[in-house]
Amino acid sequence: MRSHLVTSLLIAATASASLSPIPGNQDTIWDDVAPATSRNQAPLPQPKYQHNGLNASDFYEDGPFSWKMVCTVLCEEDLDDPTKVILTPEQITPTEQLAYHSCFGEFECARLEVPMNWNSTDKDGPTVALAIVKLAARVPMTDPRYGGPILLNPGGPGGSGVGFALKYAHHIQTIVDAAYTNGSDEYVPADVSSGGKFFDIISWDPRSVNNTTPFHSCFSDPMELITHIDGTVGLPGTPQWVGHDVWAKQIALASGCMADENLNTKGASIADFMTTEVVVRDMVEIVERIGEWREVLFTEMVMETAYSTELADMLDARLWKKGQEPLFFWGLSYGTILGATFASLEPQRSERVMLDGVAHSVDYYHGGWSLNLLDTDSIMNHFFEYCFQGGPANCSMASPSDKSSADIEFRWKAVEDHILANGPISVPGNGARAPQIITTSDIYQVVFAQVYRPHTGFAQLDKLLGPIALSINSTAGINAIAFAESKHAVRTANLKAIIKGPHSTCNLTTPIDLYDPECAHLFRSSFDPSSNPAAYFMSIACRDGDPEMSFPDLAAFEIYHDMLKNQSQWVGDAWGVVRLACSGWPARPADGNGHWWPLRSIPLEDQIGSNATAHPVLFVGNSYDPVTPVRNAFAMSEMFKDSSVLHVDIDGHCTLSGVSLCAAKAIRNYFQTGEVVEKGTLCKPNLRPFVGAKGEGVAAVEVLDLETLSLEDKVLVEASESCAGVAH
Repeated sequence: MRSHLVTSLLIAATASASLSPIPGNQDTIWDDVAPATSRNQAPLPQPKYQHNGLNASDFYEDGPFSWKMVCTVLCEEDLDDPTKVILTPEQITPTEQLAYHSCFGEFECARLEVPMNWNSTDKDGPTVALAIVKLAARVPMTDPRYGGPILLNPGGPGGSGVGFALKYAHHIQTIVDAAYTNGSDEYVPADVSSGGKFFDIISWDPRSVNNTTPFHSCFSDPMELITHIDGTVGLPGTPQWVGHDVWAKQIALASGCMADENLNTKGASIADFMTTEVVVRDMVEIVERIGEWREVLFTEMVMETAYSTELADMLDARLWKKGQEPLFFWGLSYGTILGATFASLEPQRSERVMLDGVAHSVDYYHGGWSLNLLDTDSIMNHFFEYCFQGGPANCSMASPSDKSSADIEFRWKAVEDHILANGPISVPGNGARAPQIITTSDIYQVVFAQVYRPHTGFAQLDKLLGPIALSINSTAGINAIAFAESKHAVRTANLKAIIKGPHSTCNLTTPIDLYDPECAHLFRSSFDPSSNPAAYFMSIACRDGDPEMSFPDLAAFEIYHDMLKNQSQWVGDAWGVVRLACSGWPARPADGNGHWWPLRSIPLEDQIGSNATAHPVLFVGNSYDPVTPVRNAFAMSEMFKDSSVLHVDIDGHCTLSGVSLCAAKAIRNYFQTGEVVEKGTLCKPNLRPFVGAKGEGVAAVEVLDLETLSLEDKVLVEASESCAGVAH
C-alpha cells in the first residue's frame, strides 16, 4: 500500500492454523562461583551455553569490539573512510545465526538463513536468505537503559525494509528513544538513573523482496521488462484505457510469473512461500535469533568488564528467552496487516505492536481492496484549500484575485477538460530528453503518488500542474515542460534500475546519498528483471486473498472500478489496478497439512484478533489518509482486547507523512512504557502544507513556541519534519 509499489503495478498490471513458538525452554546453567576478575570484586556467575558452542566471534567478523568493515568486492581502496564503503547484503554469506557485518556507514547487515517451507521436515530442503539491517542502540547492551530491538516494516506488500531503514531509521530511533529526557542536553543522559530506553532499529526485506533471496522472477532479462513497460496503456476510466488489451496482458503476466523455471529451487517455488503467514514465521525466527545473539554477546562483554552488581542484575534480562522472545514492532500500511497477523497468531510475543496507517485485515484477506479510498478525496480538497490560504507566494496555482479554493480547483479542472477535449498535451523534445505527451492518466498517477506525503507531494503537484493550469489559455502555448522533465526523470531512473539490477555497485560519498538515483536500485523495490514490485505484490497479496475474488472477466472488473470511482474521483482509477493485478493468478497450493492460514472454512473475523496480547496493541490513523482511512483503525481495534486508537489530524499516509508533536510523544511513550492513549485521542498537527503553522479552518494547527520547547520536544519535532520531508 506504499505508493511506489502501487505505481509499479500501474505499469505491470496495465502492462493447525496458528504458528507455534520455537520449542524449548531456558536451559542456561550457572556455576556457583567463578574466579574474581580483579581485587575487591565478588565472583561473577558464568553461564554454560547449550547453543552449539557459539561465541561473539560467530556474530561479528572480528569479535564484539572489532568493527572492521567487510568489503570484499567494492571498495578496498576506501577502507579508511567508512562513509564510502558499500556492502550489499548479497556479499554476506547467509547463516543460521545472526552474523552482523558493518555496512552503509553506521549500519550493520546480516543474512539470516531460514527454511523456505517452515512445515517441511527435510533438513536439507531449500532455504531463504533474509536481508537484515540494524541501526544499533545509542547505549551498549551493558547499560540498563538498553531496550532491545524494534522491528520495522514499511508496507507494500513488497516494500524494502532495508531501504526504508537506511532512509528513516535515525529519525524513527529519535522518536522512540528516551532522547534528551529529564532536561538533559545530551541524547543519552549521562545519569544512568535517568531511566528510559534506547532501542536497536531493525528492518529486513521480506521473502523475495529486493535483497532477500531467492528472487521471484517474472521476466527473463532486462529488455523483456522494458518491452513490457513500454507497452503499458492508461488507467481505467481515462481515454488511454484499452480494457481488453490490459486484461489479456494481465492474464499473460500472472501465468508467466508462475511458469518461470527460475522459481524452482530444490523442487520448491519461492512464489508458494511468500505469504503474510510465512513472513510472520520469519519474524518469530528473527526475534529468536536476536535473543540468541544478545545472550552470547552480553555475557562475553560482561566477562571483559569490571564486576558490578548492576551487571549481575542485568544478566537475567539479557538471557535468551527461548521460544518466548517478544516482539517490538512498528508496521506501516501493509505492515499493519503483517502486525495484526502476528498479534493474532503470536499474541503472547506481542509486547509492543504499533500499527500505523491501518489497512482492514478482513478486507485484505478477503481480497476485496474496497475499504481504502473512503477519505481520499478530502486530501485533494485540502490541496486546493491550503493553496488558497498559502497564496501565490507559496503556491503558484493560486492567484491574488482568488475568492476561495474553488477558483484554484477550477484551474485544475480546466487542464483535465482541455486534455479530454483536445487530446494529450504535446511537449517537444530537446537535446536532453525525448518528446513527451501529458495525458489524463499521467495526471491521476501523479496525484496518486503525491497525496501520500503532502508536505512534499503538494509542492510537487503545484510544480507540475501549476504552469500548465496558468498557461492553459495562453496564446504563447501551454507550459508543460516541468511535467515532461519529471516523466523523463522517472523513466530514466526506472530504466537504470532495470539494467543495473538490485545488487550492482554505485559510488557514494556520504550516507545521505543513499537515495541518489544512481544508487536507488540497491535499497528499494525497483523495476528489476529478477525481482520487481508486481511480482512481489502478486505473490504476497494475491496468495493472501481469497481466490474467489479474482475477476472472472473484464466486465466484473469494470463493475468494481465503478464502485471505486464513486469512492474517489481522484484515485479510484489508479487503485483499481491493485486488485486487477490478481486476475489470472492461480490459487495457492495446499501445504503438507492441506491448508494455509487464514482458513477459508472459518469466518475471517474469528481468526483475526486476540484477547491476550502481551501488551495492548496501538492503532494509529490519520484523519485524511489516501489509502488507509482512520475508520479502519477503529474497526481493527475492536478485534484486539484492550487495544487503543491514536487519531492524528494530519493529511497523508501514516504518521510519518506529517508533523505532530502530540503524536510523536504518544508513540514514544508507548514504546517506552507500553501505555496506550485513551481510545480516540486526537492529536493536532503543527504544520500544514503551503501554510506552515498559520492555517485557518480545516488547515488549523497546534502552534508551537519553538523558543520555549524543551530540547526533548524540539528533536521530536525535527525528526517528524525530516520524515515528512518538511523543507527548512
